[in-house]
Amino acid sequence: MNQLIEKITWIPYNFLIKIRKRKNPINLNFNKIGINKKFFFYTHPKDEGLSSQLNAFGFREPLNIKYFYNFVDEKDRVMDIGANMGLFTILSEKAEEIVCVEPVKLIIPILKKNLKENGLENKTRIINAAVGSRGKVLIEIDSKINLSKITKTKGFKSQEI
Repeated sequence: MNQLIEKITWIPYNFLIKIRKRKNPINLNFNKIGINKKFFFYTHPKDEGLSSQLNAFGFREPLNIKYFYNFVDEKDRVMDIGANMGLFTILSEKAEEIVCVEPVKLIIPILKKNLKENGLENKTRIINAAVGSRGKVLIEIDSKINLSKITKTKGFKSQEI
């Protein structure tokens, strides 16, 4: 019963995501949360997760974004593990150096585009790997790319890292 109620409560949100589409790149304007900086952000057209939320609303996790942006300073070295398309990477713009670790290969071209669009390509290094146990792992690519996960079963949606 709880699962049914949860699914019902998500209907309006999911409906808004489907009808509100913005063109790439999205202008991420965080003035409302006290960040007087605009970022330009490309999303993946087939992603039903972070991309669809940013396309529909132009933001996600406003409190985390504000705290993270204000926390990073010029002397920091940031490691963005599970960088995805680079939302928290571009929020690390003040850092001296940024390392992005992203296991999902199909999202890396978007990550590179976002770094270039926001002038971060020269101080950021991208590593296509998973962080965890030694050796190779299988990653199951979810339709919400940011929810991709390690799996034990090789299948159509999995890739070896």
